[in-house]
Amino acid sequence: MTDRQQLIHIGYHKTASTWLQMQLFDNPDAGFVSPYSAADIKRLLITRTPFDFDLPASKAFFASFSRPRDDGLVPVISRERLSGAMASSGYDSREYANNLYRLFPGAKILIVIREQKDMLWSSYNQYIKSGCGPLKLRHYLGMFQNPVMTPKLPVFGLPRFEYHLLIEYYQQLFGATNVLVLPYELFREDPACFVRQIADYCAAPLSEEALAALPFERRANRAMSALAVELKRIINRLFLRKFDLNPSVLLPLNIDHSRLKHRLMRLDERLPRQLKERWAQSSAETIATMVGNRYQQSNGITAALTGLDLSRYGYDMPPDWPATAPADRVAA
Repeated sequence: MTDRQQLIHIGYHKTASTWLQMQLFDNPDAGFVSPYSAADIKRLLITRTPFDFDLPASKAFFASFSRPRDDGLVPVISRERLSGAMASSGYDSREYANNLYRLFPGAKILIVIREQKDMLWSSYNQYIKSGCGPLKLRHYLGMFQNPVMTPKLPVFGLPRFEYHLLIEYYQQLFGATNVLVLPYELFREDPACFVRQIADYCAAPLSEEALAALPFERRANRAMSALAVELKRIINRLFLRKFDLNPSVLLPLNIDHSRLKHRLMRLDERLPRQLKERWAQSSAETIATMVGNRYQQSNGITAALTGLDLSRYGYDMPPDWPATAPADRVAA
């Protein structure tokens, strides 16, 4: 395989990455193969510091897979962490982009985005469900406003989801025609169309029969309701183990977290629907209030860079879009 054939899927997080990795990108019947293990990708590409990246060792490793393929399959590197650290505002995303370009200058890049308010809720849901911490929603979203913390260490921040910044940088490195951006909402609305666009983009030999056979009904990482999230947040605060993201547990207990999460998901199915809807509405209002219109300009630029009609999927757009689209940013 050559780097011109390589497809690199960098995320974002919470945009069906697990489904793509499990059902599509290592599925020869669909035209894709993942020749590198998750451990190898993490070891060679997901660095702890800027000085951990070993370019010669990485080049040597990936060159060992450079022999020509006669099966026509598209080799894939898929790791959402390559879009940057989720809990730290993607502070390392530019560094990863540079490293990927040094290794695979002819690669094709896939980026999947998600409407920001929905993304923020999904991110918070995962933060609580995985036991990472006890913060209330407004505090989780408000961490970026802390002028003491922000200059000293990377923390979660709303600018993380100004997608145009990452998209534009990858287009500068790899060329606009080698960067495909798709909305997660398309996957939810029409997953077959979503997958077909990926296959056509990198010339994967995906037949209509293989496309129809994909298990679109399977979903990983099912989200909790807003009410269940609040219950889990209290548990995180009171009982779960102490670690860097959850240092102030009042009564740390050796609880089987996976079993606890499973039981809470089952309880969530039995919670009163009206009460869950009330909590969901309250959470949505909290996010909308804190976000305001901060993503309108970014979404306008993203639409211009990609040619996507983001307004169709509920993204906040500038009031007079598309009249305000900068002529030099409109996708070819």
